[in-house]
Amino acid sequence: MSHPEIDWAYVGRLPTVVVDRSDLDLVELCLGGALAPTFELAEPMADPNDAYVLTDPRSTPIALARRDMAGELTLVPLRPIAQTRGPHGDPNIRLPASAVRPLVQDGTTLAVAFGDLPSRSDLDVARAAIAEKAPVHVAWCVLAGRGGDSDAYAPALVRATTRLADEWKTDLHVVKVVVPWSSRNILKTLVWIGDEPLTTEVVLHGYGANSTTEIGDLRHRGARNETDELAQAWQREASRLFPDASVAEMRKTMPHSPRDGSHHGAVVMFTGLSGSGKSTLARAFADAIHDEYEQAVSLLDGDEFRQLMSYGLGFDRASRELNIKRIGYVSALVAKHGGIAVAAPIAPFADTRAEVRRLAEEQGVFMLVHMATPLEICESRDSKGMYARARAGIVTEFTGISSPYEAPEDADVTIDSSATSVEDSLELLLAEFRRRLAP
Repeated sequence: MSHPEIDWAYVGRLPTVVVDRSDLDLVELCLGGALAPTFELAEPMADPNDAYVLTDPRSTPIALARRDMAGELTLVPLRPIAQTRGPHGDPNIRLPASAVRPLVQDGTTLAVAFGDLPSRSDLDVARAAIAEKAPVHVAWCVLAGRGGDSDAYAPALVRATTRLADEWKTDLHVVKVVVPWSSRNILKTLVWIGDEPLTTEVVLHGYGANSTTEIGDLRHRGARNETDELAQAWQREASRLFPDASVAEMRKTMPHSPRDGSHHGAVVMFTGLSGSGKSTLARAFADAIHDEYEQAVSLLDGDEFRQLMSYGLGFDRASRELNIKRIGYVSALVAKHGGIAVAAPIAPFADTRAEVRRLAEEQGVFMLVHMATPLEICESRDSKGMYARARAGIVTEFTGISSPYEAPEDADVTIDSSATSVEDSLELLLAEFRRRLAP
């Protein structure tokens, strides 16, 4: 839900800053109350006192940034930050700091932070740290930042560590929480200017922790060397070094040969109007197949792709077609090397979609998903305010209003998100995808 007191006409006139994915962690931490918004823009505004809107890579406005009377930066939430449907996006454990502090505030709280799958020796370190602080509340923190390869690794990390937390709950007061932070993240859009360096300990202090033990960083040299050897000898050593929960997840995340004859590349393209549910379902689908298939899964969101690979293109027909051709080319490359590309652009023109199908089928399996959600439903959602701006003539050549959408006649799956739930839609997609990839 958006903030009830927001003047959206005012917001629509403000300059926007697209926040990089790894910087979304910092914004989420600030909005959740873990940190004060002590940051500046990497590319400052012309007037440092100007208000501006932070958007995610899909151009959804997430926060209004402005100065108060004392000149301090304040953030006002606009739209919720989109979360994955994987375990690291579970709202029951991805709690804001403001919700965690009341659960641990009446006692000494030790944050046990996991940024890697814990080994048996790591758990010994955790037990020793807890014993030293006893009696203690334990904030069992899984560090699942958006930077690097965390999209592929975070689900495994969350599943393994939360199962271990459940095993320890019988003897301890344990609060499980997924924290949008990784010490490996590198800020790109924002610059931290706080009094203290932005560390895991500083972040977790905002969640109510009096002290922090960051598991993995404390591995002694011998344990670290043994763990590193798993890249070559993990089948022999995994059961000795890791608990069963970690081993089960390691099997899903170990590298594999991209095209060994048993892995077929694939491209799944979602097409539909803005607001039809493309991105939501594409992300859910990508999360689901990542857990089921061994291939690397690449999610190519239309808005994010425009911000990077197609930056500077307009919205005239030629620019839109070029954008989709670029998405198709990159997707086909992913499939060529045995991966699975999931793309979610509007892709309004039939000829361009046919070109993408041709490129993809030369390399592997292609599946076209038409999100056939009615225009009036899409317009009623309008999370970015684009339909309203198009109706007002501010945005020209907007698909469905002032530019045509050519509904596909060759869709492999057709879904109306206003009539079918995400869960049911996902089952339809997975069934068709499994059928196409079956030997």
